Amino acid sequence: MQALERGETGAAPKEVLTPDVGLEEFPNLLTPLGKKCDLATALEGAERGEKVMSRQMFKIKQEIADHDRIAVEVEWVGTFAGTPWIHSGWRQMKAFFAVFLEFQEGKIIK
Repeated sequence: MQALERGETGAAPKEVLTPDVGLEEFPNLLTPLGKKCDLATALEGAERGEKVMSRQMFKIKQEIADHDRIAVEVEWVGTFAGTPWIHSGWRQMKAFFAVFLEFQEGKIIK
């Protein structure tokens, strides 16, 4: 999350994700149909996100860990780059969500 806040793309995500990572995003305003992605798709998404968002802030509200799994409650604020988002006129969006991660050898696998 800190790397996303700093706008890091390219090699940075590869440092924390396994080559065979599987990520799933449930439907939301930015991804209405949700999506599943592998490492390549996740890296492409990070690149696209940098063009859409001028700034992102992640604040961890709660976290719980169990061996190689963690659950994190996050407050997110994103500021859109350029013109207001789509037809809404929004310049900023705020969301609360949960992230569930599984680790393998110190990297995120799911």
